[in-house]
Order: sequence, then structure tokens, then C-alpha cells
Amino acid sequence: MNSEALNHEFKGMDLSLLDQVLKGRFTPGSKLLDAGFGGGRNSYWFLNNGFEVHGIDAKAKAVQLVHQTLQGMGKATGNFVLGELEQLPYANATFNGIICNAVLHFAQSEPHFFNLFAELVRVLAPGGILFIRMTSNIGIEHLLGESNNGVYRLPDGSDRFLLTREMLNTVVAQHQLQFVEQLKTVNVNDVRCMSTLVLTK
Repeated sequence: MNSEALNHEFKGMDLSLLDQVLKGRFTPGSKLLDAGFGGGRNSYWFLNNGFEVHGIDAKAKAVQLVHQTLQGMGKATGNFVLGELEQLPYANATFNGIICNAVLHFAQSEPHFFNLFAELVRVLAPGGILFIRMTSNIGIEHLLGESNNGVYRLPDGSDRFLLTREMLNTVVAQHQLQFVEQLKTVNVNDVRCMSTLVLTK
């Protein structure tokens, strides 16, 4: 399969998530949530391969664009809705898998982050997979100034909420989570670091 065919098959899926797909972390037929789906790139492969996929995003334009794409694919749009991650409109333990890619680093403060994280855990079924990718301070701690309640100015000039090891240890212990595999962090030329968490409860 050439690169064009691969791109068509996976439609720009995040490579860290693709790694989890190839490792068999997600079972066809299971119920997934794409929390903060943006352009929808991490949902399309699952929709085409036997998963029940739901999505929520706070931006109306994102919802509109994904609905248009889904209609072009001949897929129903009703499971992709406008809404806030702070108050997910789903019952406890609804999903076997949750994808939250490049979303939580827009948290406005530490309490806001803990609330967002708790909502994701609340709707995750026991034994389910929680995939999170977000900016962290891991590996660039020495390059950062003081935080404003968890929000830092990064060397690239952007302001992001950063996950720290202390925060990670807190949420893992508080929600009695386990790592499916070890924490991975990618350092992007010392201007930002992206950490990938793969957890279960």
C-alpha cells in the first residue's frame, strides 16, 4: 500500500492514535467518543471499520464541517454534536474508548483541567481505553517561566495549559486508573512537548 492509499484509509489520523489502533487497543463493535473532534480526522477510520462513534466539539463550525464530510461518506450525522467537555451529555460508563487529542491543553486553569479529566473518566466504561494527547512540561521544564494556574508561555510564543508529572500522578491516583503502556513524550525542538497517555479504569 503506497502513501496515498494509506492517507486515504486513515484520513490524517494522529500517528500516536494510529499506533494504538495497530496494537489492537480498540475492538470493532465497541462504542467510542471523540471528545473535541475538530476536523474529525481521528473518527473516520473507526466509522468505516465497525465502531459506533460519537463526537462532541465546542465549535459550531467544526460540527458543520464534520456533518458535511459524513454526509459525503453516506454516514449518519446525529452522533456528532455541539457541546462542552465540561458537561458531557452522556451517562456514566457509556464508552468503551475515548479519544481526546490535542484538546486538554486548552484548559484555562488547574481546576478546569481536573474537571475536564473527571468528565472523561465518568463516561468511560470499566476496562475502557482513555487516549489523551496534550502539551506537557515534561522535558522542557528548564525552559519555562512561572505558570498562571497551569498555563505557561511556551518557547514558541503560544500559551498552553501544560500537564505535569505531579498532575498526572494526581489524576491517575484519584480516578484509580492504570497505564496501558508507559507515558510517551515527544520533544518538538525544545519549543513544546506533546505527551501521550493511554489509560484504563
